Amino acid sequence: MKQKEIAEIIKETFGLNPVFDGERVRMYENTVKEYEALHSGVGMRFLPLVYILKLSGADAPDFLHRITTNSIKDMAINQTRKTIFTTDKGRILDSVLVLRQEDHLLLFGALSKKDVVTAWISRFIIMDDVHLDDMTDKLSLLEISGGQLSSFATLLLGPDYATQSPDTLKKYDNVFEGLSVLNHRGKEGREAVLLLFEHILLADILAHLQAIRELFNFSFIGYEAAELYRIEQGIPEAGELTDEFNPHEVDLIHEVSFTKGCYIGQEVIARLDSYDKVQKLLTGVVMENSVSVTLPALVVNDEGKEIGKITSAVKDPKTGYKGLAVIRKAYLSGEKDLFILTDGKQHPVRIHPLPFRKLI
Repeated sequence: MKQKEIAEIIKETFGLNPVFDGERVRMYENTVKEYEALHSGVGMRFLPLVYILKLSGADAPDFLHRITTNSIKDMAINQTRKTIFTTDKGRILDSVLVLRQEDHLLLFGALSKKDVVTAWISRFIIMDDVHLDDMTDKLSLLEISGGQLSSFATLLLGPDYATQSPDTLKKYDNVFEGLSVLNHRGKEGREAVLLLFEHILLADILAHLQAIRELFNFSFIGYEAAELYRIEQGIPEAGELTDEFNPHEVDLIHEVSFTKGCYIGQEVIARLDSYDKVQKLLTGVVMENSVSVTLPALVVNDEGKEIGKITSAVKDPKTGYKGLAVIRKAYLSGEKDLFILTDGKQHPVRIHPLPFRKLI
């Protein structure tokens, strides 16, 4: 289901007037209000820019275990785990959330990477009993997060939610027939509830939300607030998940197992770890003078030498442009002058440690 279709249903149900930027919803009401809901209230956003792939067959868990960075074979039924598809040089193709089911695996990743990941998986299916199906147009994924998440989810799903373990899936047919919930805990304890359901259930689920949302600081989340929150928390997405970087450089090494054995790119990633050869790291940056950037933007030192790249950027309504960048370690102290080139001019860039703002 496309964003405009989703936004139209939200508009009819809640009386909102989403503002679009092309196909994306830029905001539903107000970027500042939506951003604050992600911290201290309840933020809900639909994830139409996510692909959902299904891997089935007797060899599927072993197959994915062999070609990605994390351990998959030891996952329990209904458990979730993050893992990375990497090239033979240890560079990133995509980071995916894996859900293990009784007879298949579901993979959730960035929609822009679907063709690359599909081709990569197909390339390595030779004699394996593995079947690949695209479920993107059949299932919807809705993310709920924020400081009031626990209370909101309990009211939405009932008392069974309190018993659901982190990083697991549980079915809530008593709430809606066909509704499944992934209780996801990200890096440094950031929690989110992911509702997984067939598209046909969307209107009914939204109607159910209508009855309880007034009890909370609730907002639907548009692109601007989601991107500002993501960047401030240092969460890598499309701009950082490219074959230009390895998991060490973009702070995804927790999605790599160093005990499971071989996978594609394993030798390079392990060598970087063992010999402390990582030269660049992910950091926050602030664009001085509130100058906007075209991504990816080269970052240079005072001698004009390239020392990194800005990979994501967003305008903070209160303070100006900020972003994520992968910068050489020698410059991360913030003591040296750094610049980007925009419109033929040099503009200062300042290093800012991650996260920009602590979670409440």
